[in-house]
Amino acid sequence: MKKITNKNSRQSRLNAQRGNMMLNAIIALIISAIVTTAGYLGFKYVEDAKVDNEISEIASLRASTILLAQGRGTDFTGIDLATLAGLNFFPNARVSGTGASTVVLNQWKGVITVAPTTTISTNDSITFSYSGVPTYACKSLATPLANVAVAISIGGTVVKANGGVLNLSNAIAQCNAGADNATMAYTLSR
Repeated sequence: MKKITNKNSRQSRLNAQRGNMMLNAIIALIISAIVTTAGYLGFKYVEDAKVDNEISEIASLRASTILLAQGRGTDFTGIDLATLAGLNFFPNARVSGTGASTVVLNQWKGVITVAPTTTISTNDSITFSYSGVPTYACKSLATPLANVAVAISIGGTVVKANGGVLNLSNAIAQCNAGADNATMAYTLSR
């Protein structure tokens, strides 16, 4: 006896399978979009937290600079990274080495350097230079830190002169010119 097949029935099954595959593909795309969005938001949250931490730490550096000035007067001659690290100016987790080989890293693993600076009288301030600052962080740091630092330079260009006002458009241009590797210098004074 010859088996009778229903072509319409087989075609219906194939169409149902195609629809099922299409539904599976759409679900996979939706899941991948959700995972990608969550990953991006997580990354942005972490990076924003780094900026917030850096603002807090630089404000803390200013407070420490004021306390140091009260203890020794406003002459910071001879102040170096090792001395400030020994006085707990920086989070211990980002300080390595001792003496002349002391290294302090910022939130983005760039090196922090310090130098006595003159704003009004000889060596009455300390300039903290941060290398390796990403463009987005540089832009986010400039405005809030203008209220903390007496002077700011980005990439060697002064964007806030001693006691002046931040030139925001110039700061943004210098941050962009840094190509995710800007050097920001903050002068902190008593």
